[in-house]
Amino acid sequence: MTALYEATWLQEQLAHSLGMLEGAWAALPEERYSALPPGRLAKLSSWPAQLHLYHLYIYERITVDYAAYWLPDGAAASEAEQAEHIRLWQGQEEDWQQLSAAETWAEMQAQRQELLARLAGAADWDARYDVFWGEQNLRWVAAKCFQHTLEHTTTLLQLAIFWDRFA
Repeated sequence: MTALYEATWLQEQLAHSLGMLEGAWAALPEERYSALPPGRLAKLSSWPAQLHLYHLYIYERITVDYAAYWLPDGAAASEAEQAEHIRLWQGQEEDWQQLSAAETWAEMQAQRQELLARLAGAADWDARYDVFWGEQNLRWVAAKCFQHTLEHTTTLLQLAIFWDRFA
């Protein structure tokens, strides 16, 4: 098995990548959180930085709910929960300004901590369940969450580094 799918390694990377995300977020001046990227930088991102963070929060919230499947006493998401996930996902581009940047960051951190707790308590990482992304095992879900964090961390770093250069 490759390191990408080792449970311990994935948990370490998810914890570490939260710090990386925090550093990328901290590199952005507060006045740019809700501003659309300027000029040529818009090719890298059509979203304001805070929308990237809100998107990660929504993704983590959904992931946390589905990670419960692998807990010893875990249960499948109800139809109402699944409908809420879809509503959150589809509405994120309109809803992101309902939380302040500080609230969004706090919610993102809380969801990641809950995800790490659920991963630590998971019973069988190889069991497959029908989750938001189709039928997957917990190794795939955790790896996808890690990849997704890195993707948006990279974008936030690009916004921080190149904003003035490509304005």
